[in-house]
Formats: sequence, C-alpha cells, structure tokens
Amino acid sequence: MESPSEGLIKIETMKFDSVVWQNIQWQNHLMIIRPPSVLSTVAVIFIAGDYKYTQEELSIFRLLALQNKAYVAVLFDIPNQPLFGGLREDWLLSYSFSKFIETGDHSWPTLLPMVQSTVVSMNLLDDYIKNTGDKIEGFILTGGSKRGWTTWLTATMDERVKGIVPIAFDNLNIAEQMQHQLSFWGSFSPSIREYVERGILDDLDNPVKRDLLQYIDPFTYRMDLEVPKLIVVGTNDPYWPIDASKLYVDDLPGYFSMVYAPNARHGTEVFRVTQAISSMIYHINTGDALPALSCKIVSFEEGARIHPVVKIGDAKLNELRLFTSSSPDGDFRKSRFEFEIIDENQLIELSFGLPTAYYIEGVFTFGGK
Repeated sequence: MESPSEGLIKIETMKFDSVVWQNIQWQNHLMIIRPPSVLSTVAVIFIAGDYKYTQEELSIFRLLALQNKAYVAVLFDIPNQPLFGGLREDWLLSYSFSKFIETGDHSWPTLLPMVQSTVVSMNLLDDYIKNTGDKIEGFILTGGSKRGWTTWLTATMDERVKGIVPIAFDNLNIAEQMQHQLSFWGSFSPSIREYVERGILDDLDNPVKRDLLQYIDPFTYRMDLEVPKLIVVGTNDPYWPIDASKLYVDDLPGYFSMVYAPNARHGTEVFRVTQAISSMIYHINTGDALPALSCKIVSFEEGARIHPVVKIGDAKLNELRLFTSSSPDGDFRKSRFEFEIIDENQLIELSFGLPTAYYIEGVFTFGGK
C-alpha cells in the first residue's frame, strides 16, 4: 500500500487480488482519497482502465473529494489487460463474446469479472472507511465507455449502489440499438468494428447471439435499476446514433436525466461529468429532489413547436439553453451544436431546412452550488 498524502488530503493506493476468471488471477489497484472533513454518507468510485493517471486527473479527483466532503476512490485495471495474446479493450471483450457464442458458457463475457472486481473494490473501500472511524451508507459508481457499461451492470446486482453516473455508454437495449445503427447510418459504426469483425453482430436473430446480448445488456435487468441515474454522453459520440437514448430511457424505473456534452465525442468533458457527480452526491446525502426537464413537442412538415417543461425540484433554475445542429445527411457525428438562451415559458418554433437535432439543457443551482 502506498500513502502519498497531499496536504490535509490523505491518498492511499492498494493493490489487491479481485477475481479468478478463466484461470487468470485478476489484480486491481484502488486509489482512495480522504478529504480533511468527511460529511458525505456515500463514497464515489470511478471505474477506470489501466493503472495510470495524470496530475490533472488527480487534481480533479481531489477537488471532488474536497468540495463534496466525500471519499473518492479510483478503481483501476478494469479490465485486466492485455490477455489472450495481447488483447485489450474492445478486442478483449469481443473475443470473450465469441467464446460465449462458441461454448454457451455464461462465465466467458469479460464484463462478468469487470463487475465482480468492482464489487470487491466496494468491499475493500467499505472496510477501509470503517477502520478510519468514518461511516458511509453506500456508493455512487461512475466510469466511461466499457467502465460505464460496468457501472450500469454493477448497479443491478448490489444494493449498496445508491446512484450512478455512467459516462459515454448510450447503448442500453443492445439488440435494438444495433438495428437502429443499420437504419440510421446504413451500417454499423466503425467504432464498434471489433465486434463486427469477429462476427458478433452477424445474424442477430441467432438464439445464442440473442442470449448473449440479453445477458450483457443492463436493459435486461432494468427493474433492478431504481437508483437515480445521471447519464453523461457526448453529442458527437461516434459509437452510437445521436438519438440512441430513445430506445431505453422511457423504460427505466426511478429518476434519470441525460447530460449531453455539446460537440464532445466519446470522451465527453470534465465539467459536466464533475457537476453531475456532485449533484448526485448532494441528492443522496440530503434527499432533495433533482430537477427534471422535458418538452411538449408538436411536429409539422417543416419543423416543430417546442415548449419546455421544467420540474425544478429543490433546485434553482439559472438558465435554459436550446442546443441545435443541422446535418445534410442526418449524420451528426461531425456536426457542430450551437446554443441560445431561452425563457422557461417560451414557445420555441424551429424550421428544419435540413435534418436537425436539438435538446434543451437546464443550468441549476443545487445545494448552493
């Protein structure tokens, strides 16, 4: 265990054995950041990839801990890699999916040990906090891309998870999402070529492949997703169509809200991620209601009339922004979103000369922040 304390903040990193998967012992690193004063009843766990980080990233983790008076931990090595002759990331996952298809063995998908390692990290962090004399009542999980996928899945199986902020994973209801890519773009995204080239997405009516997609899909277990959800995605993420969320959000139980990072690709952006996490911490600690935004939309041949519906909850509305972007071919991966400030009671009329994407963002003060 390393203990590089910085000022009044205590930072410790432990290496631990998490799970044995396919006769491979997984090992992970868990960096724990304790602020000088701990008032939060929930700890945050960032699920991350390889064990490395920049000083800028460490500063972000430290600031989250300080501002929210909360334990912040970073779980690294999700997944352990490289494995099976040098496979990493999506090549590793797609290989494991192909082994499931070949064998029917439900232990093969790499997501299984990714989730199990996350559960072990919660056990370790819980014990660590108890040994300091502090007390928490649960965890907020967050992570990006495959780590966002892991965030969703872990929340379905461990009641200690009190809220989630999945990042850059806009792909629930996976089988329908794949069909949607074909109808939206005419082909699968090049960003998921690892799964295409391994044949995972060929003949999705194949019973074994349907079984696989259902098994690894958080949407399958959605009735166990009552926890509050703030979903952070980039508007220009090349992995999925811009309207991918329509295939799942209305079927999710409990509170959810989409946080779009304008003009961001698969990496989203730091500001909206940290604001979402801080809002989630405050909501769980206080029970104050998170705000919600929706729209009443009347579509017509050349455009639409939009009336925003704001449920402020226990927050204060500072600003509403209407983001729009147009694309000659309906492909928004390289389009640019611009915004204008609108009034809460404003009836907005949009004219669509070209295929147009739009959304409304609310800026709120929540808990004085």
